[in-house]
Amino acid sequence: QIDDGILDEAAALFARQGFAKTSVQDIANAVGLSKAGLLHHFSNKHLLLSEVLSMRDDLSAQHFEGDLETISGLEFLRGYVRLIDANSSARGLVELYCVVSAEATASDHPAHDYFVGRYEYVLGKLESAFADLQADGQLRPGLTPRDAASALAALTDGMQLQWLLLPDSGGMGDSVRRFLNAVTTLTF
Repeated sequence: QIDDGILDEAAALFARQGFAKTSVQDIANAVGLSKAGLLHHFSNKHLLLSEVLSMRDDLSAQHFEGDLETISGLEFLRGYVRLIDANSSARGLVELYCVVSAEATASDHPAHDYFVGRYEYVLGKLESAFADLQADGQLRPGLTPRDAASALAALTDGMQLQWLLLPDSGGMGDSVRRFLNAVTTLTF
């Protein structure tokens, strides 16, 4: 499917060059289309970025068993670990996330609202998961669900960047499992 090929190439270019430095013409050239041909499929670069980010979210959701809105805290955290493990074989998507999320800290970036919303969502889901564990006596004393959620999100973001810079630095999933084993009474 041509749209999927365009999304894959756009994701790779956004990851390698950043959103701002990637032109519609760059993406068209990568997929063998004219600029007009590319714009027939995606009317502008902002829409293309939005679709690339949606594609990444859809791929991420596949690592969770069940509906993301209703799975339990423990099952959400297990899915989160599977996602981080899977990211170890998806360098391009990890690069895309790191590059575009850093660019999107600027309030005028077209993906700024997406990343603000995404962080609010992820932190909320992690906090809820840790609250479920706390209610079951499985979160270590002295930790709040919010603190555990913030620390885990920071760890995974940092591990992704470290892995991109130092690919032999170890498995991202292993670091996440060690963190979860330290802050809960469970074994991941």
